[in-house]
Amino acid sequence: VRASVIYGSLPPEIRRRQIRLFSSHQTKVVVSTDAIGMGLNLPVKRIVFVQTDKFDGSHTRPLKTSEIRQIAGRAGRYGIYDTGYVSAVGEEGLEYIHAHFDEPEPEIDHVSLGFPQVLLDMDEPLDAVLKIWKSVETPPPFEKISIEEVLFLYEKAFKDRKEIDGFEDKHMLYRMLTCSLDIKNRDIVDLWLYYCKTYTADVSLHFPSLMMCSDNGLMKYETFYKMLDLYYQFSIRLGKEIDADRLSTEREKTEETIMRYLTKDKRDYIRKCQYCGALLPLGAQGRICDACYVQMKGNRSLFARRKGSGRGEAGKKDTGKGSAGFAGKRRRGGKRNTSPKETRNIVLEEMRNAVPEEMQKRPETAQEEAGKKKRRRRRPRRKSASSVKEQQNNKGTGERRQAHELQNHTD
Repeated sequence: VRASVIYGSLPPEIRRRQIRLFSSHQTKVVVSTDAIGMGLNLPVKRIVFVQTDKFDGSHTRPLKTSEIRQIAGRAGRYGIYDTGYVSAVGEEGLEYIHAHFDEPEPEIDHVSLGFPQVLLDMDEPLDAVLKIWKSVETPPPFEKISIEEVLFLYEKAFKDRKEIDGFEDKHMLYRMLTCSLDIKNRDIVDLWLYYCKTYTADVSLHFPSLMMCSDNGLMKYETFYKMLDLYYQFSIRLGKEIDADRLSTEREKTEETIMRYLTKDKRDYIRKCQYCGALLPLGAQGRICDACYVQMKGNRSLFARRKGSGRGEAGKKDTGKGSAGFAGKRRRGGKRNTSPKETRNIVLEEMRNAVPEEMQKRPETAQEEAGKKKRRRRRPRRKSASSVKEQQNNKGTGERRQAHELQNHTD
């Protein structure tokens, strides 16, 4: 099934193009995170919640009533379908959505309060001003916005403050610190810090390069697109010249590359257990399934036990009934679980099958061939001092013997 893909870190233009593919019926479904609830109008008839929780950056929590309504409100909203349908995967998920969809939304009881830039005129270092403002309690209904990202970037810049021109200028430094960037992406933070150090070197900033990205595949181009945004944003804030033509060209090329990745077979992005290849459940944080984890955990305890000669790994006779290791453990339906050792052998066999035959030489054969080449190139063995002396003595003895025989022949 051809699908459009929408998620938070996707560039805005790519989101619009993915939506156009769905609206023009070039794709049949839209697979999206909660980003679909952020101001997107789609000709959607049905919304299906695959998960009823989300990771908000610090922990996994259930969806709020406002979030459920925001996402479910995409169905039947475009004007094509008069009625929208909302469903979920699993009975528990459907019950949760049904219970919270009709709940009254809590009234707005607070107002967000941003950092007042007038405080920058205080005769205190910028970090002290920020920390003081953070520590001051505000009366309701006001709530201060988080400045954790600003403090994080300040610590990064403070370590290299001697290399940053005008670090003492709090207004200029604050413009740098409030750039909108992904602080979880190390490549982006490194580029931001590089701009802080070199913004006075020329009339324009150094243009980003794809080689600056340490990621691979789709994430590499997503990071590069963020670098292009940072280049534009930092240039605007610091009054630097922008190479608009090159920026537009690189953005278009990156967007086309990301679109090609998103139009590929989506099965490559399905997370699987790295040992047995089973599909991992949605939202799984690890890289192995629960069955393999239990087997690996049990296998470590088995290796710690005494190994019996001619017996199973646990030192007991292997009866095939589950008394030794994983040989007798069976799943429902009579199928035996695969032990980690068997799984490893299967993986190695698949790796050997994927390697051309001419590259599948045994280590012994390779060593023998290397030894033959080494013997062919072997230099004459250097003789030791004792062997040289012995050879000289033998040579002298032979010469005396020949002289004696010659004398006898003359006589």
